[in-house]
Amino acid sequence: MELKEMPVESVVKAVGAPEPVPGSGSVAALQGAFAVSLALKSARITEADKALGDACEKASRIAGNLENVPTALLELSERIASNARALGKAEGEERQALLKSSAETLLDAADLANKAIPASSFLSKHGSRAAIPDALAASSSADSAVQILFVNVRACLEPLEDKAAAEALRKRGAVLSIHAGEMREWIMESALI
Repeated sequence: MELKEMPVESVVKAVGAPEPVPGSGSVAALQGAFAVSLALKSARITEADKALGDACEKASRIAGNLENVPTALLELSERIASNARALGKAEGEERQALLKSSAETLLDAADLANKAIPASSFLSKHGSRAAIPDALAASSSADSAVQILFVNVRACLEPLEDKAAAEALRKRGAVLSIHAGEMREWIMESALI
């Protein structure tokens, strides 16, 4: 059964089981889905608060941009788990191709999880008061997901023989990681002022 179809309690038990999959990569993608969902909730709460004027319109655009992202992250979580299972059996050129593909999939998940952070930036400053805690939680959770996904990317790149591809993927991940961390820190500091 796929993770996205399992009850939450079953997912938690599967993650804690002594099996390699699901592991931190697929869990981080799930965390990203929750982070984006929190940003989406914050946008919808703000959108409904007509007293906020222009912020309602911006929140509506944010909600539209985030609408399909949680589902995409659920799909990527499954692909990450599938790649991890396949890596356990692959050898030679097949393994090399799978390492690169796995790193790309992890980075795609990080890209999507990262979408919660700029949305949270706006919503934590201009959102409905009821939406601000969710926006702040979304930025912290998204940053954590991005950092964990990047750790997994680096694990895939270490044994990759195509060093040029590995370096390009590492740079892409580093940019995401740094951006997510800096934005989350700025959001948290500015929200506390």
